[in-house]
Amino acid sequence: MITGVIGSIEAAEALKLALGSPAVRKTLLSVSLWDSSFHEVEIERDAACPACSHGRYDFLDVHRGTCTVSLCGRDSVQVSPADGTVVDFETVATRLRPLGTVRASTFMLTFTSPDREIRLFRDGRAIITSVRDESQAKSIYSDYIGF
Repeated sequence: MITGVIGSIEAAEALKLALGSPAVRKTLLSVSLWDSSFHEVEIERDAACPACSHGRYDFLDVHRGTCTVSLCGRDSVQVSPADGTVVDFETVATRLRPLGTVRASTFMLTFTSPDREIRLFRDGRAIITSVRDESQAKSIYSDYIGF
């Protein structure tokens, strides 16, 4: 039940922000459904805090390298290249056609060969099937996609 209560409060606060309302909560809200209590705690702004006082969000702005995630139960790995990648499907398709079947839509390119399938998205993310090892998936990505 608490998730519904907190979700509703967060949605209301988001609407206030979107509408530019000055009534946005500036306190920490503590909720206990057990005793039906709501408590607000005043939070002082730290003048040295890069986020609170200077609007700098270092961890949100971090640029990362290639990242992999195993997709549970699918013998597949998703490979995500560094931020800012934009894939030209036609260039990739031309390189992959001699190696297997290529199908492309506006949003995704699918490459199929006898031993694997690669689904490539415009932002460079790819789901590589028939593989469990993340380092092998990175190697396949590099060999076939080339980023």
